[in-house]
Amino acid sequence: MINSDSNLNDVYARARDKVVDTCRTVETNIQGYSSTYTWMMMQYPKTEVPAWAEDHLKAAKEFEKAIAQFHRAGKPIPRDATEILAKCREVTRSLASRVDAIRFQELVQIDRPTVPGSQGLLTGTPAAGRIVPSGFEWQVNLGLMMNAYHRVQSPELKREIEFLVLNYLAKAAPITLDRLTELLDFPPKEVVKYRQLFQQGYFVEHGYHRERNSFDMLFDYYINKQNAQSTSTGAFFVTDRADISNLYSMNYHPLDIQRGKKELAKQMSQVILEHFRSHGASAWDSSVQRAFLFDLTNVLGRDLMTGGEKEKEAVFDAKKEAVKNVLSEAILLTIQEIKTADPSLFQKPQDEEKMVKFIKNNLLCVCRGEFKTMPFVKVIPFFPDRRDNFNEFVNWGGLRMGALEVRRKIFDILTLPELIERTNLQVAEYSVPGSQDAVYYPSLEKLKNSRLFTDFAAKMEQPDYVRDHLPMAILGGATAQLLDGLFKEIPPQQWDALNQVPDNLREAARNDFLAMRSVLQASLFRLMQQLAKANHHSDDFTKFTEAIELVHCEISNLLELIRPFKANDFPVIYKNELTSIPEELKPLITAGLTKTAMNTFAGIVTAARENNPDTQIAHGTDSYFETAYVVGKNRSIREATANPLIPQVDLYVGEFNHNINIREGFHHYTPGNIIADVEKLMAEKPTKHLTIAVDSTVDLLNSPKAKELLERFKEEIKEGKLNFIFFRSGQKFDMLGMDNYYGSPFYMINNGGPQWKAFQRLNQDEVFKTDPLSYQWFCLVNKYAAKKVDDYRTQYFKNARALLDKVPPFLNLPESAVRVSTVDPKMDPAFIDIKIIDDGLISRHIIERILYQKMMAAGRKAHSRGSFGFYHPNFNFIDNVTLRINPGLDPKDNQIILEVLEEIARMKLVVRPRDVTT
Repeated sequence: MINSDSNLNDVYARARDKVVDTCRTVETNIQGYSSTYTWMMMQYPKTEVPAWAEDHLKAAKEFEKAIAQFHRAGKPIPRDATEILAKCREVTRSLASRVDAIRFQELVQIDRPTVPGSQGLLTGTPAAGRIVPSGFEWQVNLGLMMNAYHRVQSPELKREIEFLVLNYLAKAAPITLDRLTELLDFPPKEVVKYRQLFQQGYFVEHGYHRERNSFDMLFDYYINKQNAQSTSTGAFFVTDRADISNLYSMNYHPLDIQRGKKELAKQMSQVILEHFRSHGASAWDSSVQRAFLFDLTNVLGRDLMTGGEKEKEAVFDAKKEAVKNVLSEAILLTIQEIKTADPSLFQKPQDEEKMVKFIKNNLLCVCRGEFKTMPFVKVIPFFPDRRDNFNEFVNWGGLRMGALEVRRKIFDILTLPELIERTNLQVAEYSVPGSQDAVYYPSLEKLKNSRLFTDFAAKMEQPDYVRDHLPMAILGGATAQLLDGLFKEIPPQQWDALNQVPDNLREAARNDFLAMRSVLQASLFRLMQQLAKANHHSDDFTKFTEAIELVHCEISNLLELIRPFKANDFPVIYKNELTSIPEELKPLITAGLTKTAMNTFAGIVTAARENNPDTQIAHGTDSYFETAYVVGKNRSIREATANPLIPQVDLYVGEFNHNINIREGFHHYTPGNIIADVEKLMAEKPTKHLTIAVDSTVDLLNSPKAKELLERFKEEIKEGKLNFIFFRSGQKFDMLGMDNYYGSPFYMINNGGPQWKAFQRLNQDEVFKTDPLSYQWFCLVNKYAAKKVDDYRTQYFKNARALLDKVPPFLNLPESAVRVSTVDPKMDPAFIDIKIIDDGLISRHIIERILYQKMMAAGRKAHSRGSFGFYHPNFNFIDNVTLRINPGLDPKDNQIILEVLEEIARMKLVVRPRDVTT
């Protein structure tokens, strides 16, 4: 127990000196390893991280613990802690990009010792042990699936089972509780106890669905192994679709290397001249708004995958050198064009070389390829490779391979047994497996008419139950409707075909059929088992939601196995649910489903640029930071209308209810006034054809605000002046907080004129299509439970508003170092936005620690996840300044969060004069 300033400082000094030393060692040693991961020998099942790297990871943990001790003692941290911690984490990230993914995760997570047991139910390493409570359901599913997996002979069916194993209890934004030990310094025993409240999958993926997946390093290794060696220092990105070129214009000026040097020089010089005209003296120090992008797939794509063969390497290198020569000559011609147009840019002898460097810094070359069934985009490092810039493009465009597809494609590289062996995973085997050919539900009628199912569905609609247990009634009622709808979508003859063994099957085919039928029947059995558990715990929110979540895991399995919905079903289903649209506009609706909300928005931007390459875009005041980033930081409605250099606005994006604003000086939310913004644009920046994109993630599907907006402009819509697109992130409320699919529903209303044709690509191009399983979910939920999803949103907004109304007044004051942003009564809030204005490390961790302490003590679940809309509270920091608290579905959690806010208010943390922001 550390209980004195002297001990605190001694422990800190030792940990600091050690981590500084290991940082230096890593930076020296890592230079000997290229980004092709030469020491990540994936062909061996148990690859170790080098000892010097492991030493750093251990030292980093100890250093963070030493800092946390100051927090626990209420003492200010040493002055050098923040800087060293930042350096430490930078070095750790550099390791993460090069080392064995699985081993790295083991090293950075807390130790989880297994407790030996005598049951003998587990095989693997160790050979015997107990299943940890939080992994029980996942292990049961694994055992059931492995019984079928070993029986199946068809490679396609094996791949199907592999996906079902990996997808079970997986999340788009995974639940990671290790931060409780690593950052907040809770005792491991306490964290293990808290973890038992959750049922989790074994494989923890990246913290947010649009960013890199933990399996990406496996892809990196194998793809780089096949790529031409001269590209090894260029980053690459695994994508869902092979052709993403339709979205380049969102962030770049796409150029064709085959158009000729003179034409390239003409195009590049125009962009650069405009940049210098608009930026003046600061132009040299800033990048052009959209960099030049050369997609070299047609030139280099066929030769990129050399497999290390010397002859192929020579062919690729020769072609690559030829491309570099063309680019270099085009750059020199570009400079001549600029000189002719504006000689004032070349006042000094070195200015020409400076311009060469400027152009290269604003130029990116990529090449698309495919490894087995995995499309990827490779950055070709001719000049500075701008990989970070392209990484942002891939993220903002929603182009990275979604985790559901990753869970399929990982088995292009490893089989399920190999993955289990690599990760030392223990596999459950059953002492009394029973009949593998049992048919529990030979007909759907037996399942639908079972007493359990009918009683559960009826209870979720009983007025007394709805009044007293509204959160459970919403989740349970939606689940009952989804199940009933799913059963309706399966024709009796299809059900019979899934369950009745066809005559005259050969032995292998018969075994395959029986194995897959066992998977289906086991899923149905477990579904009803969890439904019974939910029914039994219908007055306990924590246990009820766990059971409902497991029911949804089985719904996911059934959708994957049966896939009842067809490719063109979603647009019809979604249009039918849009009951708030003015009647005269309903014939003008086009609906669709893309991968993510940012994927939809990327499509909207590129469609607008297809109509007008010089498209001008503006965003509503205080719009969500991600869309504002794509539009441009200085393109708010106020700035766009005031800027005389902007003659018109072609595309506007806004929202009724704002998502988070991460600006440090921002402290009050007001609802977006889209009607006023559009009226202002039409009056002050008139254009023939204006598209209005409305981010409705934080809004109802059938929104009174959307109806009012459309009523106001229905004549302009019919005349062809306006095009409205309402889009939302389906990662939030549309999944009832389950967070296990990927999709962005949208609908568009225009008169169908040729000026809007480019926007139809949202429904046509492969780059926007979500994965097949997610498509099934969005069809099912919108056809059978759309009203319940709106009830879910409504309850969520009510909980956030009730909490905001009780925030201690001190936390709303400008002098408070922990300031809770206020929200206008007319806005529907989905979060509590807390700005940490005092020294970040201390205040942030104090708040987060107290939040978790209170939740743990009450036995209530909470997460720290990169999203919102979950049925349990969620706390996460954005950009190290903003703490976003999402209250969850149950109002009882509000009281715990309120107690924390009251405790923070009693601390009277006041901003020091130098830190005051307004």
